[in-house]
Amino acid sequence: MNNAKKIFMRSFKMTVIAAVAVSFFNTAFGQGEIEDKVVIIEKEQKLDLPEATRVFEKVHFDVKTPAAKPQEYKLEEVKLNLPNLPSKIKLLMMPDEPLKKFYGNYVKAGFGNYGTPYLEAFVNSKRSEKYLYGLHYKHYSSKNGPVGKSLSGMSDNLAEAYGKYFTSNQVISGGVEYSRMRFNYYGGDENLLKFQDIKQVYQLFNVNAGIENLDKTNKASYNLGLNYYHLSDRFSAKEGEFLADLNGNYKLEENKKINLGAVLSLSNRKDSSKINRAFFMIKPSYFMTMDKLRLNIGFNAAYTNDSVKSVKGVHLYPNVNAEYDVVENQLVAYAGVDGEMKKNTLRKFVYDNPYLGSNSVLLHTNKAIEFWVGAKGHVLGKLNYNARFSYQNYKNLYFFNNGDPDTSRFVVLYDKGNTSLTQLTGELSYDVSQELLVEYKLNYYGYNVSDFEHAWHRPSLYTSLSGRYNLEKKIYINVDIYYISGLKAKNFVKNEVVSLKPIADLNLKVEYRFSPAFSAFLEFNNILSKKYQRYLYYPVKGINVLGGLTYSF
Repeated sequence: MNNAKKIFMRSFKMTVIAAVAVSFFNTAFGQGEIEDKVVIIEKEQKLDLPEATRVFEKVHFDVKTPAAKPQEYKLEEVKLNLPNLPSKIKLLMMPDEPLKKFYGNYVKAGFGNYGTPYLEAFVNSKRSEKYLYGLHYKHYSSKNGPVGKSLSGMSDNLAEAYGKYFTSNQVISGGVEYSRMRFNYYGGDENLLKFQDIKQVYQLFNVNAGIENLDKTNKASYNLGLNYYHLSDRFSAKEGEFLADLNGNYKLEENKKINLGAVLSLSNRKDSSKINRAFFMIKPSYFMTMDKLRLNIGFNAAYTNDSVKSVKGVHLYPNVNAEYDVVENQLVAYAGVDGEMKKNTLRKFVYDNPYLGSNSVLLHTNKAIEFWVGAKGHVLGKLNYNARFSYQNYKNLYFFNNGDPDTSRFVVLYDKGNTSLTQLTGELSYDVSQELLVEYKLNYYGYNVSDFEHAWHRPSLYTSLSGRYNLEKKIYINVDIYYISGLKAKNFVKNEVVSLKPIADLNLKVEYRFSPAFSAFLEFNNILSKKYQRYLYYPVKGINVLGGLTYSF
């Protein structure tokens, strides 16, 4: 290839030189005569170039793929030194709504037929985040009653002082209370009744203290109450009781916790004899929530030093309760089984029946077992219902009955054998609107006693219908209807069983508010004016009316 190129270049140069030479001679000898000559340039050598070799195959390069390595990260903390925000920043705040006027003081006074004055007053501290204290006084009496006018009069008086102190996570409370209740034993022959012989006065003095944690978000929650009660009557009966009541729980997880309840009662009773009594009960349980199921499992343990074998010593009971959401917010099915020792004191009996005679026997009641099933929920958003069926078995269940020979004073009788009770309970409440609420309750009791012919003075049916209505937040109307039937008693003097007539009681209360601080009220009780007997030989007052005024400041 290089040799052919050299030959071509040499021939090209010779041709150029020849052309230049001819041009020179023509110019130099242009004035003379030029002879005719022929110049022949002859190319003797043939230029043949060899064929170039062409490569048609693709060139392949072997590229080595490096082995994959895991991605490595290196995190470094970046510290930014930002300048401080200017201290003077004006924040736009929503204006606080003014607090509504706090009416801490309240006075209510009225007067009614049967010579009935009524006065009740509350005096409380002003609004505070640290403390609360107050006084409460109440007087209600009737000079006359349903039998023999003043021979069946009564009075109820109460005076108490109370207070609470709030710390960051606790509430400390305390108080003192005095009450005086006067009743007359008018359940005898009206011609033989004498005021001094039938008068009964109960005086109760109570000192209490307590502590409760306020922050419910803590794992541990508790409420401890301490009380001392002293009860006395006009006939030298006395009872003192120290009572401690504890309720608490410890949260293990969001849906699991341990509950604990405990009651300790140390009491002494003085009448014709003296007796010291001890009562203790503890209720530990484990509570858990699983989706639609709520389950509480535990046991109850009780100790008493009563003399009766069925309640004396230590007793253990199951404590199981389960709830299941069949239809959310509409139907909840529940069932359970438990038992407990029920504490009975002279104070409890007096509040149940103030016409007790002297030397009432005091024994606790052993609820050996109870089974129950039920359903509750909401219908149509405003109708609430609860239906419950239970079977209970008691030992040493108490009953009130007229005494012998004085039928005007009641004695406490205990069924030493087994007492079974079948109970059906139903509740309905309908929130028609914010102005109207209607409630209905039904309780059926089926007693089967061992030592008596009937469950003395215990009803077989108790039902009630209540309505609450407010008109333009000016007129407030409350209506209550009660119906009780199945009451039976025994006159041991005549040795006969007496069936008490059914009780039908209709009550109406109306309040008109002239302003938030001032109102007037009118109450009608036993509108049907039925002098029914809740306890044998003790008819109640007929229709009685009470009217008055209320002032808050």
